[in-house]
Amino acid sequence: MKRIQSAGEVTIAAFLLGFMAMVGQLVLLRALLGVFNGNELLIAVTFVFWFLGIATGAWTAGWLPENEVRLAGCTRLAVAGLPALAIVLVTAILLARIWLGVAPGQPFSPAQILPVCALGVFPYAFGVGLSFPVLAAWGARADRRSGPRPNAAGWIYWLEATGSLAGGLLFTFVWAGRTGPVCVLWACLVGCVGYLLLGEVRQRGPAHPASWGIGLALLLLVGAIPLRLPRQFQEHVIRRAWEAMAPGFRLLSWQDSRYQFLSLGERDGQYCLYLNGLLAGSFPEPFETSRRVHLAMNQQDLTADVLLAGQGLEGETQAILAYPCRSLTVVYLDPAYPDLILPFLDPPSRHALGDSRLRQVSGDLVAHLRRSGSRHDLIILHPPPPVTAAFNRFYTEEFFKLCRDRLRPGGVLTLELAGADNFLGPEMQTYLGTVYQTLAKVFPRLLVMPGQHPKFIAARPPGAPTIDPELLYARLRQKLGQDAGGFTVHHFRGMLEDSRAAWLQRTLEATPGAVVNTDRHPVVFWQNLQVWDLVSGGTLGAWSRPLASLGLAGPFGVMGVLFAAIFLWVHRRRSGDHDERMARAGACLGVWTAGLIGMGLEIVLVYQFQTLYGYVYSSIGLLFAGFMLGLAGGAWFMNRQAHWGLSTVHRWAFVLIPAGQLMLCLSIWTAYGHHGGWMQPLLLIQVTTSGTLTGLYFPAACRIHRPEGDQPLLNAARMDSLDHLGALAGAGLTGLVFLPVLGIDRTMLLFCGLAAAPPLWAALARWTRKPPPESTFP
Repeated sequence: MKRIQSAGEVTIAAFLLGFMAMVGQLVLLRALLGVFNGNELLIAVTFVFWFLGIATGAWTAGWLPENEVRLAGCTRLAVAGLPALAIVLVTAILLARIWLGVAPGQPFSPAQILPVCALGVFPYAFGVGLSFPVLAAWGARADRRSGPRPNAAGWIYWLEATGSLAGGLLFTFVWAGRTGPVCVLWACLVGCVGYLLLGEVRQRGPAHPASWGIGLALLLLVGAIPLRLPRQFQEHVIRRAWEAMAPGFRLLSWQDSRYQFLSLGERDGQYCLYLNGLLAGSFPEPFETSRRVHLAMNQQDLTADVLLAGQGLEGETQAILAYPCRSLTVVYLDPAYPDLILPFLDPPSRHALGDSRLRQVSGDLVAHLRRSGSRHDLIILHPPPPVTAAFNRFYTEEFFKLCRDRLRPGGVLTLELAGADNFLGPEMQTYLGTVYQTLAKVFPRLLVMPGQHPKFIAARPPGAPTIDPELLYARLRQKLGQDAGGFTVHHFRGMLEDSRAAWLQRTLEATPGAVVNTDRHPVVFWQNLQVWDLVSGGTLGAWSRPLASLGLAGPFGVMGVLFAAIFLWVHRRRSGDHDERMARAGACLGVWTAGLIGMGLEIVLVYQFQTLYGYVYSSIGLLFAGFMLGLAGGAWFMNRQAHWGLSTVHRWAFVLIPAGQLMLCLSIWTAYGHHGGWMQPLLLIQVTTSGTLTGLYFPAACRIHRPEGDQPLLNAARMDSLDHLGALAGAGLTGLVFLPVLGIDRTMLLFCGLAAAPPLWAALARWTRKPPPESTFP
């Protein structure tokens, strides 16, 4: 048996581990979003289980024996097995409605989402976390010619980050929107099994039975691709998931686009469109479409130029074009949306979409409104519900001001939300009341039409919205003629009841707890989360209501108590040298805060980018790539400074890197909300800087924790666990609590306090030690 002495194989293994970690994370996350409607809670919970799995796997690896041959074999098997495991997990996620027994049309509750996220993410993340310390221990022994590496964990860290960067770029710009999840993972499986075969041939020889078995498996995997077996399996799973979601409807078409998972079904001539597992609309529905269009189009005597944002090509667009308007601009995010529905529209509807007055724009609505100088008489909004902090941007004061500026004097804006007919619970009232208060601050002339989907009608002065049935019908007859498409004044009277409208308006005007929703404080997202929780079973109310009143005193108080308790516990211990003990504990604290701040700032910057420029998938991919590039670069730089003395490493870990984090937090805080061409490169610089600072800290902390490079497996296990536990806290708390509850300003102040923790630890350690003649602690 040959000895495992080549650092080259370790390099390939570390790169592949990072590559599969990123690709697997993206594939699993997209599958979860496609099943659970893209809810922000899901994203936060997914990251929590991801980082928990990595931390648990890394901690478990610390108990493994450090046998060189076993380390090599375990690493090869883990890397090769990750794509196969991901295929199993993706299948389980897509079929979650079946094995959970959730009825068609019933929303998933938080209690049902948690086990699916745990099952779908934790095992894969555990495998990734288990592999990292094993690779670090293998790498510490791999290069015999130059001697053992004193900081192998730092070396593997930057190699893994480089692989993650490559995986993120390849998935974002090549696979996403073009290849389904099973096909992506199958291609990865072929590459990883090929790596496993090369390693076994090198260690055992080409004639060994294990090499022959792995070679046969690789041949079968490659042969399945021209036979389209991965594609057929993927389609079978999607059809099973569709049957559980929309029984009785025949699946006609589906597409995993860059932005969402779309599926279209049909039964008895009625089509239903699902976006990320949520029913987005059905067609043809001529009467329901006419009600919405006639109410909006007759708010003025003359409606010449109309902007329709969101869906509408399956009926609403055609109804608007029946009016004598001058132009209609339809803005939708996903270019796959019209391609999916157009083949199934009836000939008159398809013909109407060729009208010369119609202009279709595929892109972000906010970006279109900022770029376009066009003015409109009517803006009809069908934005996605604010289930994420990013979608909150369509319900903010800044967005409504942008819409107002694109309306001519007297122009009208309409917005429809999910609500309740006759009863408003406190959660629903606060949610609708906040939207009302935000609109009222921008549009002083505002009406609310009650119903299952309450409609807000706002006008720019001197316009005045109306729900008077006789006036609306008179305008309708003037524009469409005596027949008016069979729509009568009685239809308007059935839709519009003055007493109910007045009751709803008074209720929303006096809603306690309703505030103005802004980009810096996205409260509507949090309130919508509480409504969703109530509808799906109310399991979050016990902790979501107290969190809604959370201030800075709570997080700072908890942090202060924990900091003091840990410091006193470490200080009072009698084992070992005081300075060395405090330095090692401070490094553990620092790597945890670095993970928390790094992941938290990444979420803040991505949210800021989406607020400014919309969900442009390639640009969001660049932000993630920038973070991984900084992570790899920072780790590479620090890992090469093996000649530095321990006091220099201390200075970086306890002074320079925290100072950089503090300056970065202040720069993000200062620049947040500004517009202009300079903001996009600035965001890329900031996210790369965040990754760089995080990457710098990990190798420095590993060296402080084990200055002589002994016990590489245990050292890598502990540091990787703490790093990902910090990232777990940063992802879950920032996405789910800090941004919607505290807002940007207080969130950044909280991060500044966290960045000050390592310098404070160092200062207290110097102050409380028994003064020796010399000390290496900063």
